[in-house]
Amino acid sequence: MLESKNSDNYVKDFPKYKSYLILNKEDENAVKNLDKMVESNTFNPKKYDLELNNKRIFDTKALSETSLLNKKTLAESYTPEGQEFLTSFTEHLGASKESLKAGNDKDILHMYQTTTIENIDVRTFFIEKFQHKKLANINTTEKNSEISEMIQLFDTIDNDKHAKKFVEKALNNNADIATVGEFNTIIDAIPSKKLNIFFSNAQRIMNQTKGEERISTLQKEIENPFFETKQTKILKKDQIRYGYRKKESIISKAKTYVVNEFKIIRNKMTEQPAELPKPGMAERPTKAEDIKPIFNEIPQAKAVTSTKMAESKTEKLSQPTPGTTVRPGKTQKLQEALLDAAKAEKEPVLITEPPIPQAREVINERKPIIDLHNALVEAGKNVSVERTQLLPYSRTVSKAPNAKKLVVINDVNGIIEKKLGSKTLDEQKRDYAIKATKMRMNMLPEIFESIKETRAIQRSQGMKPRVSNKDALALYERINGKNKKLVNYMLKKRDANGTRMFGINDIITTLDSAEKKTAAAKKASPKTFKAADAKAIYNQEFDKQVALYGKLQRQKKS
Repeated sequence: MLESKNSDNYVKDFPKYKSYLILNKEDENAVKNLDKMVESNTFNPKKYDLELNNKRIFDTKALSETSLLNKKTLAESYTPEGQEFLTSFTEHLGASKESLKAGNDKDILHMYQTTTIENIDVRTFFIEKFQHKKLANINTTEKNSEISEMIQLFDTIDNDKHAKKFVEKALNNNADIATVGEFNTIIDAIPSKKLNIFFSNAQRIMNQTKGEERISTLQKEIENPFFETKQTKILKKDQIRYGYRKKESIISKAKTYVVNEFKIIRNKMTEQPAELPKPGMAERPTKAEDIKPIFNEIPQAKAVTSTKMAESKTEKLSQPTPGTTVRPGKTQKLQEALLDAAKAEKEPVLITEPPIPQAREVINERKPIIDLHNALVEAGKNVSVERTQLLPYSRTVSKAPNAKKLVVINDVNGIIEKKLGSKTLDEQKRDYAIKATKMRMNMLPEIFESIKETRAIQRSQGMKPRVSNKDALALYERINGKNKKLVNYMLKKRDANGTRMFGINDIITTLDSAEKKTAAAKKASPKTFKAADAKAIYNQEFDKQVALYGKLQRQKKS
């Protein structure tokens, strides 16, 4: 090439000729032919860029050529966006020969041909989020199903802007949606506009429920900003008790409620625009029985709505509990919170001074004074409680974490503080502490080392690293007595060259598979299934891995 009379141009604009030279590196006449094309102005670099891209896609076995999906078809249907989509698809997901023969080549070609400048961003973002831990390494039937679901989802978001926004929000917020099919099921069951408007409520529900329960709960509770399952309530109480979570303030709850009320109005406005009230007219119900209390779970406190507040359609407060003398409380902070929430939503709202509760006759009631006080504080009042009768009272206080637990938590903190950035540490420190056990703590250094080596290998191969220290928590919290032997084996197993055989995502995928088997076995015989049976399933998976890859090498004692 350097001997060519056009060598200066080739060196100066090498990226322009790079694809051609790579494709023809074995041809002795490659430079002569290039000279002819350059001198006759017939050289088209885009043609060779496309040919090289297609060659890489099929030669790396990410895809196998079929009669329908092949280099010629891709060249004829070429668009820059389609090529970018296919490159992303093959890099992150790929498809086996069996899946292509089963008809996935038709689905992949359809997605390639329908990718445009308007949808390329959401499609590639979706694929990156649903890469290895979602689709890779699952069996062929499941992958076929997921790719078919993907084409359905892409067609949906192309035709529905609300569905597109919901999917983008779910991906950005790491919503607990494990498969592509779940997206389609949710969008089919609940109007996409409603999912988009009440996304924060929907995410709260999705993080606490699964399967059919999730769908039915979304249909019933999507407008409820305070939904919680029984298990979540118990966990939250424990977290608050041990200092891993702060108790939500009355101001925060009030803001959440008011913002949600505006969302309800917004949803109704778009559903029935012809029945909207005229500007300045009341938009909320005026009957006391139609107005729901803000907090329906305050112990020993009955919700009451004043006539003045019903007319202003703003706020509902809780009535003091009998058995106490209540001084007038300050309402300025609550009023400011409501005004801030109203301004945030940019919707008109009338704020009036809530009625000040008057002193009530003290009623002697056999009820612990401390419970009365807590109930009133929950309702957002500045109260003072006067003891009117001394009653026998005993209270059982839950035990705080014992010394051994605190030592383990301290050791875990010492590990993660060196590995996690400050932002990630703030987000995950509490979760690490809640799940802290000596068994998990002992495996944690190996988890971080595995991530470090995996990233180094991916970078050396010219790939963008697909795992980070932030992902360590996903495996850490999955480790338990049933699977510890399997996880330890997969963390430490190396090939003859000393390279790790399993990455973090591979281990999580294997645990997912074992858990599915456990769930199926438990469902088949719920009365006889025992914890030992679950452990046996993990041991079977361990024996399978050992049979395939051999035992761990013994560590030499230092």
